[in-house]
Amino acid sequence: MKKFYLFLIAIIALSAQSWAYDFSYTYQGQTLYYNIVNGNAEVTSQNGSYPTGSLTIPSSVTYNGTTYSVTSIGESAFYYCSGLTSVTIPNSVTSIDNYAFEECSGLTSVYYTGDVAGWCGITFGSETFGSEKANPLYYAHNLYINGSLVTDLVIPSGVTEIKNYTFYGATCLTSVTIPNSVTSIGNEAFTDCSGLTSVYYTGDVAGWCGITFVGWRANPLLYAQNLYINGSLVTDLVIPSGVTEIKDYAFKGATCLTSVTIPNSVTSIGESAFEDCSGLTSVTIPNSVTSIGDYAFFYCSGLTSVTIGNSVTSIGVQAFYGCSGLTEIYSHNHVAPYAAEYAFEDIPLSIPVYIPCGSMASYLSRWSYFSNFIEDEAFTFSAVSADNNMGAVQILTMPTCTNPQAVIYASANSGYRFDHWSDGNTANPRVLTVTEDTELTGYFVPDGGTQGIDDLTSVDGMKVYARGNTIVIDFSGQQAAVSRQDIVVYDVMGRVIKQSADSGQQAAVEIPVTTAGVYMVKVGDQPSRKVLVRP
Repeated sequence: MKKFYLFLIAIIALSAQSWAYDFSYTYQGQTLYYNIVNGNAEVTSQNGSYPTGSLTIPSSVTYNGTTYSVTSIGESAFYYCSGLTSVTIPNSVTSIDNYAFEECSGLTSVYYTGDVAGWCGITFGSETFGSEKANPLYYAHNLYINGSLVTDLVIPSGVTEIKNYTFYGATCLTSVTIPNSVTSIGNEAFTDCSGLTSVYYTGDVAGWCGITFVGWRANPLLYAQNLYINGSLVTDLVIPSGVTEIKDYAFKGATCLTSVTIPNSVTSIGESAFEDCSGLTSVTIPNSVTSIGDYAFFYCSGLTSVTIGNSVTSIGVQAFYGCSGLTEIYSHNHVAPYAAEYAFEDIPLSIPVYIPCGSMASYLSRWSYFSNFIEDEAFTFSAVSADNNMGAVQILTMPTCTNPQAVIYASANSGYRFDHWSDGNTANPRVLTVTEDTELTGYFVPDGGTQGIDDLTSVDGMKVYARGNTIVIDFSGQQAAVSRQDIVVYDVMGRVIKQSADSGQQAAVEIPVTTAGVYMVKVGDQPSRKVLVRP
């Protein structure tokens, strides 16, 4: 029994405390209760009375001959005033506390006598309206500012922050224009703004990327889906060079996006940065990026191809969850990035995942969700014909990561024969080991005794040809004077192999070389001549 009395006393004390007030004041037929706080008046709990109908809160009240400015609406001030149909809040009010309008289920409209900037500036501590149910829009949905219903909301330039819960529940909004002065949008600032179709931002893409969204429902794109930057609907998004971070929730819900170009200056992609961007079809994450945040591409169901740069070391929780349209993934890091829980859940496990040569063990260990890993070739390799009219070149065996051996074959057309490969080798078919990026060309010559490029004669009678491993420059057939001051031999890469000074009046100059191949010979101011040294 003693415990019961103690409990009853506690309840009475709490009730007395919640109804404590300094004075009451009647305005336009409605009596409200107030406390004096720091020399101003705060609307407090209504002592068990419940205002009904249309309520206008005065901007100032008088008590004992002193006039006080009404600057705040206290905690639970209108709790359970379900009979309220509308409330007019003066621009003198700068803070609305927790649960101030909770259970005001009859509210349909809120009238504010100030401007949009003033409404954005209403706070309690660090939170606008203290909590979501402090905001009368949670129930009313319709916001009137200076007598006009707000549908196309234009936030004036100079506002730097849209605070927590500012427009929570304002289903009247159809569009919102956000100036480039805004750098932060608070938690649930646009929650349940279900009528939003478009967001207009007056800055550039870099500015939008720089806005801090305090929570995932801070971003109005969650409802609007369409983002206009400098008047243009963003579809092919190009993030400018110099942006280093795509912040949390930056483009969450922007279904208008079909492509995104991320520059090499970006080092991280934030949490939910592109979540629900279902219009995206492909994305390439550059080598500068080191981390992909949680839910970064969550439910981007239109994605068909993803390329992950070679510096990415971590992929966040459910980063690609629900990207069910993916048909291929390219990952360029030799060590498989750490993939957090469900990073690739709800993606077909049999799609090809292309990975660097020699990295199979790492990916099998860390990306075990997938079953179709394909290692890239160690080096690029190609072999083509110099003239398809003379003959064709086939790659019979392509080098792979595990077997670098290639087999090529040159097939001559009627009236022609294979002569040599571009590196001077004449084997056909040819087997070679590919140890670097390689491009080979097969050369053909007319059949029937033609000597090809190893015996060339110019109109002036000077001959350049190969004899064994020696390049011969023969001046004996000259019909005119030829400057012999410099003789330079280049390989096919343009590097100087041999250089000889003035040859005087020698009939022939012989220049030995150590490697078979194609060489270019330049004599004085004469045109260059090509010669093949066979092995």
